[in-house]
Amino acid sequence: MVYNVLIVDDDPAISDMIEAIITDCSKQPVNVTVCRNGTEALAARGTRQYDLITLDNDMTTEGEGLETLPKIRSLEDELKRSPAPVYLISATSDPNIKTKAKAAGATDFVKKPFEIDTIEALVSKYLP
Repeated sequence: MVYNVLIVDDDPAISDMIEAIITDCSKQPVNVTVCRNGTEALAARGTRQYDLITLDNDMTTEGEGLETLPKIRSLEDELKRSPAPVYLISATSDPNIKTKAKAAGATDFVKKPFEIDTIEALVSKYLP
């Protein structure tokens, strides 16, 4: 089995790091798609079923995570696809971000800066 993972982050250094962590700790092969904004993420989600989506909230162009996530969930409904686990990543100081993420459809939430083992734990949880 090959897992399909979508990483949505406008910072190449962060997306490269997340990709490396996921690839290194997954017990199965991983096919990674990287998108730099919400528009690209919606296009990618429209063409493929993903086993895990990482979504940065703090993107500077074409849709932050909290704006993009409900659109992803709506697209999944429209295409009759199983909802992919999505974890939202954010550096915001908003004390309600975790609640907002869940309300938008996030499966999990990760606060930046994050530790490698935090991402590894999510991979273990969602890519058994």
